[in-house]
Amino acid sequence: MNTADPQSTAPAPILVVDDEDELRDEMVYALDLLGIPAVAAADGLEALAVLEKSPDIRVVLTDLRMPNMDGLALATALADRPAGAEIEVIMLSGHLTQADNDEASRLGIFACLNKPTPLRRIAETVRQALDLAARRRQQQLPQAAD
Repeated sequence: MNTADPQSTAPAPILVVDDEDELRDEMVYALDLLGIPAVAAADGLEALAVLEKSPDIRVVLTDLRMPNMDGLALATALADRPAGAEIEVIMLSGHLTQADNDEASRLGIFACLNKPTPLRRIAETVRQALDLAARRRQQQLPQAAD
């Protein structure tokens, strides 16, 4: 698992949340190879702890069905964050229902992807979410005086 170096100029990592160890580790590794740094958590509760320690994370790629705290509960907790601390959420699941999609839409989840999804599509979606997060952050920064 990667950890973010606060002194580095590298892009902030994304957070991959999945209770399946092998899948989570493969996703982190594959994203790293594509130039998208990633850190990992095994469920929503662990994800919240990681986010508390790493406020630079702006995108969470999470599984829907997990023990302790599932992806929708995690997205609900993230939706309650204060202005300036918004996080884009991408939901992955092999079992998305219409009710899950409706709840994801209500929560403002960036995207819902069905498993299996090609890595190229996941990486493209993550990059789009990172771009949106960067634009939102830029809009909230005070403008320098001329």
